[in-house]
Amino acid sequence: MKHSKTIVLVALPATLILAVVVLFIMQIRFTLGQYRAELGYLTDEVTRNTTQTAFMIEDELLLLPVLAKMSGKTDSQDISYEQVASNVSNAVKFWNKHAIVSELFSAIYLYAKNSLTESGAATLQLWDGTGFAGAPPTQTRIITDMLDSVLQSKPEIADLWYISSPDIGELIVSPITTEESDYVLISQIDSTVLSSKLIPILTAKFFTGDSSYRIRVYDETTGNLIYTNEKSYNPAHFTDPDFSYRLFGSDRQKNGAFNRINPSWDLPIELFSLKQENEIAGLRSHMRTKAAFNDDFSSGIKPFPYNLTLEVVHKDGSVLSAAKKAAALNMTLSFIAFIILTAGIGILLRNMAKAQNLADRQQEFIASVTHELKTPLTVISSSAQNMADGIITDAEKIRKYGKMICTESEKLRNSIEYFLLYAKMNTAAKLPCRECNIGTLLESVAALLAPAAREAQMRVELSLPPQELSVGCDENAIRSVFRNLAENAIKHAAAGRYLHIEASREQEFAVVRFTDRGGGVPRKERKRIFDAFQRGNAAVENQTEGSGIGLNLSRRIVALHGGSLELESSSSHGSVFTVRLPLQRS
Repeated sequence: MKHSKTIVLVALPATLILAVVVLFIMQIRFTLGQYRAELGYLTDEVTRNTTQTAFMIEDELLLLPVLAKMSGKTDSQDISYEQVASNVSNAVKFWNKHAIVSELFSAIYLYAKNSLTESGAATLQLWDGTGFAGAPPTQTRIITDMLDSVLQSKPEIADLWYISSPDIGELIVSPITTEESDYVLISQIDSTVLSSKLIPILTAKFFTGDSSYRIRVYDETTGNLIYTNEKSYNPAHFTDPDFSYRLFGSDRQKNGAFNRINPSWDLPIELFSLKQENEIAGLRSHMRTKAAFNDDFSSGIKPFPYNLTLEVVHKDGSVLSAAKKAAALNMTLSFIAFIILTAGIGILLRNMAKAQNLADRQQEFIASVTHELKTPLTVISSSAQNMADGIITDAEKIRKYGKMICTESEKLRNSIEYFLLYAKMNTAAKLPCRECNIGTLLESVAALLAPAAREAQMRVELSLPPQELSVGCDENAIRSVFRNLAENAIKHAAAGRYLHIEASREQEFAVVRFTDRGGGVPRKERKRIFDAFQRGNAAVENQTEGSGIGLNLSRRIVALHGGSLELESSSSHGSVFTVRLPLQRS
């Protein structure tokens, strides 16, 4: 039975430890998997959101120019200026109705080549909210000079141009009819509206409620910042962005390439009657294009694409750093959980061992109690039976048997009282106290144990101070403490044949020391000597009488009196048990 218990106590901890190790390895694998998944998710997220934001910025800037381009599509070879102006007016009104930010363009001009007007001069008209009217002379001169320069270059591929000038700002130029670009719509970009309204609206749409990314739009040519979501802008944060997108796409996008849909310039004119947002989105999907542009424009004119770049970087430095940080956090939490789990298992195993040890000691206690109760009962029973059966008739033997019965009855009574006191101590929070003289208690204990000491051939010396030592205590309880300590010395230290009981005053305490010259308490047993049901190996091997609760009970009794009981010293030459009790105050 004991062997099987040992196997269980060894196998169970080993199984639990193995389970914890396997769990930890699985957690590491899971964390690595989480890291890869988090990195993939963050990469996809920043790519998707940045691209969608860039596409929407492009769409909003190109929506009006594309609508103007469509308005010039007609089956007629000859189209009047009035008809073009009317169609473009409808396009502008449609754009005003469906644009995300209708103030995106600070001015919209309609240009006609000089060969198409009655006066023979080029005309430039400004949109006034309802139609096109004459533009200011200064603006007319600057813009017509620029357009003449562009049109003279006769770009063969470009359908849309971007013009940047210190005099007029940024323009998007959209030829309306024929390859000769007879009519042109010029949309002047309001940079303030672009940076303060359109871009913030779109970044908030695709980076919804997410403060994990730093975003900026800047002009690669001038280095000017157009927009950023940083409260305190620091260019160094964008040294190595997670994703960078050049608006209106050159042939090469940084950090990746995207196949964008070529626009269909043959869209039906019925699109001007679109009402639903999803239909308008269908139109916008045709506006995304790659475009090639002639680089031979005159000085001061820049070809499309627009030199704006949208850059996004995670606030942890990069999505790689963010994924590592998340993995490190998961690993830290897992390690903490592992430590807690390991500690829990350690505590569990320790408690299991303690519980098993306690159970074993309780079994020994029950056996000892049974022995201590049965032994005197057996003697009493057998003596009384002999006398009752008339086996013993001699008067001297009858007196001897009677004395034996009295002695064993006293032992039985003492044992029962002792066990009752132990049970009482398990629930008592306070004991009834009265003033007691320590010297008187010690003298009564010494007298009571004198026969046992003589039988063990042990000399007992009692040293008392000249002044009385009065303490407030439960007399019977404290007497049981002194008796238990003296009996232990007689039973376990009889080989030294000496016990010195000394009482003294130390400050506000009455101190009683029990010093023997026995073999001492083994070092490994000293820490547990005051535990309940704890018996030394020598006592078990020698089958010395005892229950294993005496020292535990004595310490608890002394503690309830505000004192202490300690094994002050122990060596191969003997042990010293010391009781300290607070003196009675006058």
